[in-house]
Amino acid sequence: MKRIVLVVALLAVVPSTAGADGVLPFANPDAETGDLTGWVASSPSFLAIRASEGYPVFQGTWSFAAGSGGPGISEMWQDIDLTPDESCIDGGECSFALSGWTRTDPGDSARVLLEFKRPGLPDYDCDSDYYVSDGVWTGIPACGQSRWVGASSGPLAVGTRMVRITLFGKSASTNGESWIGAYFDTIQLATFFGSGMPARPQTWGGLKALYR
Repeated sequence: MKRIVLVVALLAVVPSTAGADGVLPFANPDAETGDLTGWVASSPSFLAIRASEGYPVFQGTWSFAAGSGGPGISEMWQDIDLTPDESCIDGGECSFALSGWTRTDPGDSARVLLEFKRPGLPDYDCDSDYYVSDGVWTGIPACGQSRWVGASSGPLAVGTRMVRITLFGKSASTNGESWIGAYFDTIQLATFFGSGMPARPQTWGGLKALYR
């Protein structure tokens, strides 16, 4: 039976205290705090938007938008400490999985980047590159070794101690408006033992239920 741990990030860097033996969501993956709690935003800034005000939301009440301050590129990120899982990682037994939902206004684009840090060793990443969905909620495009439909997954290399997840929004070259129409909701990031992946659940509750 596989075991899974969802890593946690709060503000800058917060340890994943589960140590590959628990289930924890990272900070504010779906904007349901109504703000950017847990994330660091650049300028032009991301913001939390609400369905009741007519903004696109995939699930729940809130989602993230790349926001105002364009045209140009907006980004926000959070860092996740993986040192509690170092035995699993350095033993070649841990993999990662990323999933989530994104939507873009016509012409604007979104991007999700995972940067894995290895002190004293080459870093590596998993990059969706910029993509468009033109008004339709879609899963984050696969990158690296994808075994999960609509997600990115692959082995965690020996020495990996931290991962940064960054969300980007970019306005179209023809978009002279200040609003960057890239939206994100229900971001899920996990580390787990082994290399196989189950069918992708759409909620944290569904993910936890698979491993009870």
